[in-house]
Amino acid sequence: GVQAEAPQNTIPAYEKAVEYGYYTAECDIQLTKDNRWVVIHNAEVDGRFCQFGRIDELTLEELKTFSYNWGANLWKYRGSRIPTLEEYLDVFVGTNTRPQIEIKADGYDMLYTPHIGQSVLWETSGHWDHYKDGMFVMGDEEKDKEVFALRPMTCPFQYQAYLNKARSYRDLPLR
Repeated sequence: GVQAEAPQNTIPAYEKAVEYGYYTAECDIQLTKDNRWVVIHNAEVDGRFCQFGRIDELTLEELKTFSYNWGANLWKYRGSRIPTLEEYLDVFVGTNTRPQIEIKADGYDMLYTPHIGQSVLWETSGHWDHYKDGMFVMGDEEKDKEVFALRPMTCPFQYQAYLNKARSYRDLPLR
């Protein structure tokens, strides 16, 4: 969001990102005691709310009683609450701004993937035939033994990580 104009991680900050035509607006999410995803960077609520406690020890209902008491133009956005992941995502419906989510909850690890992949990976995932024309390709399929491409999306890489053992959809996101 635009934390220079509204308190960080609030719906008004993300609405400003959409208003200004940002390509993406990043958020961090934490899991509450009652297993609801909320948009907040730190694992604890702190002086920004004049309340204290760990996100994973509080329910969504408890967190929704806290309002931001810190941030840009607070007077204009007084009463802003910690948004749920659903509320955050609703901001981007019908816009060109893309949500970008980083899971910060304990037990989850970020999956960092390469920016360049061999064409065989893109072929295996089924992306090569659909997206090759829009990708930055290094090499010539007719002449070169190996052809590489910059990733236009990360799904083939996450797909390969997911395939490392049999899983259920209930296992997502990976812990």
